[in-house]
Amino acid sequence: MIRMEKVTKEYDGFEAVKSLSLTVEKGELFVLLGPSGCGKSTTLRLLNKMVERSSGEIYIEGENIDSFRVENLRRKMGYVIQSTGLFPHMDVAANIATVPELLKWDKKKTAARTLELLELVGLNPSYLKKRPRELSGGEAQRVGVARALAADPHILLMDEPFGAVDPLNRVRIQKEFRAIQQKLQKTVLFVTHDVEEALLLGDRILIMRDGEIVQLDTPENMIRHPQDAFVREFLGGEGVLSLLQRFSGKDYREEIPVEGEVLSPDCTLKDALSAMLLHGTTRVPLSGGSLSLEGILRAMRGDRA
Repeated sequence: MIRMEKVTKEYDGFEAVKSLSLTVEKGELFVLLGPSGCGKSTTLRLLNKMVERSSGEIYIEGENIDSFRVENLRRKMGYVIQSTGLFPHMDVAANIATVPELLKWDKKKTAARTLELLELVGLNPSYLKKRPRELSGGEAQRVGVARALAADPHILLMDEPFGAVDPLNRVRIQKEFRAIQQKLQKTVLFVTHDVEEALLLGDRILIMRDGEIVQLDTPENMIRHPQDAFVREFLGGEGVLSLLQRFSGKDYREEIPVEGEVLSPDCTLKDALSAMLLHGTTRVPLSGGSLSLEGILRAMRGDRA
């Protein structure tokens, strides 16, 4: 789907991206992770030519990006940023319809698509006439995602999209977005400096430092087998706990009944571990059985449920 071959971006003698080579598969949620200034956002912008590369080649669906007119290249890609980029003078409906209007869709098709996307991101039709200033941070970000999906692009580029959302809503929005991505099977390149977000969302994670690849791997392998001290320190000691968010509690459920407050059917192993620590126990009830500390340890070791 996306291939970069020895791509470099240089600014006045400074290499922001250094001979970067990678492949992103169709339908993959690919996370670019690293400290500020490591080159991850520049890498994202190289793909839609918001930044022009200095050398190397980039291919989208097997075609060199230089073979596309810039506007046609960008129409293949939705783009979501931290500030949402919503037009303040336009209501939600008009914001979502921006690209369909540019593509000269008929009004009925545009209206139907707008309603479809609003439902997809969990907002009801009453939001159509609201202005961005009337939305919460989480609502505005949902509208930003809907707008990026409006013309049904094959690829989504997302640059710190949930960074401005309050912590209480952020995890919920992350999980909702992951469910949307899995349903639609869009190819997503997702930039973040948040380790927990990367571990929750990514099919694979690319850790960058000083414009170069340090490690490219699955979240599980990265936690269990960090490439070097930098990766180990960057992921931090809580990386394993963050990884537990990826595991569904029901996949590790045991048919052993126990008393106590029953966990939600869609709980994660991180939720289960938190409940165990809170109640000072090694087993907590889940509908149809229970979850044990041993089951959580199996998941952390990489054993099958």
